[in-house]
Amino acid sequence: MTMLASLLVTIAIAGVVGGSINYLLAEKPVPVGQRLRKWWQYAVIGLGASFTVPLFLNTISSSLVKEVLSADLTPSAAANLLVIAGFCILASVSSRAFMQTLTSRVLKIAQNANQTAKSALETATHAQGEVDKVIEPDDRDDIPHTRTEDIVAAATAITKFAADDKSGEVISDEQVEPDENVVLSTAEARTLHAISGSGYIYRTVGGIASTIGVAKSSAQLVLSSLEERGLVKSKSSDNGPRKYRLTAGGQRAIWSHELRKPK
Repeated sequence: MTMLASLLVTIAIAGVVGGSINYLLAEKPVPVGQRLRKWWQYAVIGLGASFTVPLFLNTISSSLVKEVLSADLTPSAAANLLVIAGFCILASVSSRAFMQTLTSRVLKIAQNANQTAKSALETATHAQGEVDKVIEPDDRDDIPHTRTEDIVAAATAITKFAADDKSGEVISDEQVEPDENVVLSTAEARTLHAISGSGYIYRTVGGIASTIGVAKSSAQLVLSSLEERGLVKSKSSDNGPRKYRLTAGGQRAIWSHELRKPK
């Protein structure tokens, strides 16, 4: 006999035994002609309560059933079967109260799980809002951005950006002084302005190219040159194109360029 069959037989026998005990403990006398019918009623109710014991054990994070099913018929497994039989008999004797309590417990677990899922979705949605403020979306209009997994992925992305780039703080005007030694071409100045004036800290090549009205290849060449000079810094993302932000040097270069403009 397999362990599954042994477990099912144990639960069934314990259910009938518990139901019979419950029948014998009944306070109201039963007419002689109805005793067998009444006993069957108690036995069936006991069986029902007994077969809910594995569910009860699962709700209290017990691995007793799993241990029985994964073991051979050894003294240790037999001892676990006797423990389960004891649980089943107790459940059958107090079948009404047991099943009511178990039902309430299962419903509470389901409600808590639902609440946890809602809280997780709210947190992920809030994180998506923070991502939208900092990182420009990728140039892929055919990808939906409302699915929960996309929101979570975006939240993970911004966390990774912050963790990997400790020098990526937002630079305020008060922290930056112009650097007169840096000279920018018109294309470089427009590129830096496209980053600083966008409302995003990180921008994509496509977004920058669209802002300044040039091809992506041209914008990429200018960004590569600016990165070599330390005026911008790029970061790669797992599922999208590289994104660029200003460095402190880039901000100083913008100031210097503005100061050189004829009044």
